[in-house]
Amino acid sequence: MQDINFLIIIDNVEGKILIIEDEKDMCESIKSWLDEKGFVCSFAYDGGEALSSIEKEKPDIIILDLMIPGIDGFEVCHRIKHDERFKEIPIIILTVLGETINRVAGFKAGADDYLTKPFDPDELILRIEANLKTRRVSLELKKELDELKEHERIKVEFLGNVGQELLVPIKTIADGISQLGNKNFLSKQKEELEKLSSSLISKLNTFIDVTKANSGKLWIRIDEFPISNVISIVSARIKPDAEKKKLSFDISYPSITMKTEESHLIKILQELLLNAVKFTEKGGIRLEVSEDKENDTVIFNIIDTGHGFGEDEREIFEKEIYVEEKMGLMLVKRLVGILRGNIRLEALPNETKITVILPRKIDAPARRKEDRI
Repeated sequence: MQDINFLIIIDNVEGKILIIEDEKDMCESIKSWLDEKGFVCSFAYDGGEALSSIEKEKPDIIILDLMIPGIDGFEVCHRIKHDERFKEIPIIILTVLGETINRVAGFKAGADDYLTKPFDPDELILRIEANLKTRRVSLELKKELDELKEHERIKVEFLGNVGQELLVPIKTIADGISQLGNKNFLSKQKEELEKLSSSLISKLNTFIDVTKANSGKLWIRIDEFPISNVISIVSARIKPDAEKKKLSFDISYPSITMKTEESHLIKILQELLLNAVKFTEKGGIRLEVSEDKENDTVIFNIIDTGHGFGEDEREIFEKEIYVEEKMGLMLVKRLVGILRGNIRLEALPNETKITVILPRKIDAPARRKEDRI
């Protein structure tokens, strides 16, 4: 018989085979053939032992004889395929019972394949390989489906949280409007309404941007501009908030130009700096910009003396999650990805540091799979 070579990944976990067969000579023969191909074999010699061995060995595929002592092969197959823990394990029936009625009964019991004795060892190995490949694809598809379902669940939950977050300022504004005709309506209350209105508009805009980024519809327009333009805009937005809390706000940057989406860069820096101001009670905030000429990147370090990032904020950058009231940080992560950069957090003694690294130049709009949820 001509030898046939098969590609078997020995280190792959999908190489564990449980052989359920009462004839020990047959077991040893099958084992010798499979050993040559890199499979790891274990044995069970009756039905009861087979069922307990499955829990212990957790095989990737089962070779099952129908005529075994105790619980017969049909019942063993049926029980395995009706157990949620093991139903995905392929079962190849290997038996002398070649009549059609037995084949039908075997497949009805849940068998994935059926081979009669005597058999060609090469055919057995081919069937094992084919069933393992089918199982691998099935498990990968199931994993992807589960991930899609989880993403949909998280999105629904996120939208509910956003609705609750936006409802409070909307109700406050509505209540205030109803009091506009009241002579006792103080200017301070009007200022509060203006503040809430501004906050609501900002949250809605951020939410819209997050939604666009997640759906791959947040396009970028590339322009070349001096970094000083961005610094000037960001400083004008952040400095008043820092002064209100009596925080120092220092900026250092080189005289360089960037070729990227300017508005996205401004949004990234503003959101990170606003977050730093919000959670810093004393001390100050620094924005340090530097150029890495070797890698042609620009490095933005935001350093503050606040209490640091909590688990929610860390998970936004490290995992794919949604966190209520953290839309701005979620948008930052998406925008950094769209601009082909990366972001990392670092806890320093008495300080928190966020580093954003972006290419100094982008030659074409980037719309990548990883920019989407």
